[in-house]
Amino acid sequence: MRPPEPGPSLEQPCDSAPFDLLVRGFGAYEMLAHRLIEQMSAWDTAGRPSTDTVRIRACPPQSGCVPDAGEVVVEKRWTRFVLGWR
Repeated sequence: MRPPEPGPSLEQPCDSAPFDLLVRGFGAYEMLAHRLIEQMSAWDTAGRPSTDTVRIRACPPQSGCVPDAGEVVVEKRWTRFVLGWR
């Protein structure tokens, strides 16, 4: 969510100045809120890369699909996702 103080309006273009993001957790899933905070911090540290340069490969788990340096692997039951930014 956006901070409660006045900030850019929703009508401003997507390329407007960066703003702070907040995470608010509800219920018994505090661990998920902490994971989201970690991911947001990593995204911010990486310079907030956009989706324009994202690369996602979906491979069968036993395909031998090897991630390149700097790519992230997400293992699922039926698919291995390899994510990276150019």
